[in-house]
Amino acid sequence: MGRDQRLPESADSWGEFHALIDMERDARENEGSALWRIAATLLFVTGLVLLAYALQGGRPWLFLCALSPLAVLGVMASRALEHAERAARRAAQLELLERAWQAHLERGLPPR
Repeated sequence: MGRDQRLPESADSWGEFHALIDMERDARENEGSALWRIAATLLFVTGLVLLAYALQGGRPWLFLCALSPLAVLGVMASRALEHAERAARRAAQLELLERAWQAHLERGLPPR
């Protein structure tokens, strides 16, 4: 989410809250995940091709070359898991906030 966008926690009304949640969700979805998937696929295929050449030709130095794209792929996978965990925590926070909004609206009290 961009630094110039308001957080849903700062919303003053139910409609503004949902608009800010939608903006945050759109910002999260448009982070270029398709580009990262393409890059990961290319790294994986490159690593497999280098491993195949190393096994066929008996060139041990190709094993080292095959490890580098696979290592980068491993780093990308670990960062993707961390990102997924952060997104899940944020979704849980927003769910709690939405429940609080609904409780305040049912009681007819202003939120906060």
